[in-house]
Amino acid sequence: MDFRKFKHFIFDLDGTLYDSRRLPVRLILGDIPHMMMLRAERVARRKLKGKAFPSEEDYYYTLFRMVAHAQRTSYEKVRDWYFNRYMPLTVSILKKHYHAREDVPALFEWIHARGGKIAVISDYGYVREKLDAIGIREGMVDFEFEAPALGGLKPCRITYERMLDTMKIDITEALMVGDRLDTDGRGAIDSDIEFFYIDKKADTWKDLIDNTLKNDSL
Repeated sequence: MDFRKFKHFIFDLDGTLYDSRRLPVRLILGDIPHMMMLRAERVARRKLKGKAFPSEEDYYYTLFRMVAHAQRTSYEKVRDWYFNRYMPLTVSILKKHYHAREDVPALFEWIHARGGKIAVISDYGYVREKLDAIGIREGMVDFEFEAPALGGLKPCRITYERMLDTMKIDITEALMVGDRLDTDGRGAIDSDIEFFYIDKKADTWKDLIDNTLKNDSL
């Protein structure tokens, strides 16, 4: 891929800007009493990916109702677990065990030096808290997006349209970078954004760095 034509970069957060290996296991071990709640949340989330919602609250209402039904518990208990246990635990584990990929700060500087904008998006929310946890301080990123607040989980087309509208960039100069073909990639392709796949097995993150930051010809 010729990276010279891209000025603006949109990064998926979870699994892209940091290596998320063992995170699911750590989440389970960190909250064993709610391990089945976590499983139900993952199942419900898969069913909702790509679907559009009129508001962030509508999305969370639907998600929590699905989990509550699967776990035979109340909507209120699921909501309390998600915002007061699951998300804070995720941030805590990230802060303790994970950090941004080694070249992320330098890559961000490279993008900004060329006049580009940087966006980060996550389906899970808590974007600023998670960025802080992995060492990406405020100001290093121009836009921080939570997919539920934009319209729905990736690859929801409305989410991508609203993200691009907020960024006010030339779509032909934008590149989406993510580690999921079915969500990050599908949403980008459906929105006519070029996509670069972070394949952990093939270590394509190194390809991205070698052909941007470390390529003096750019």
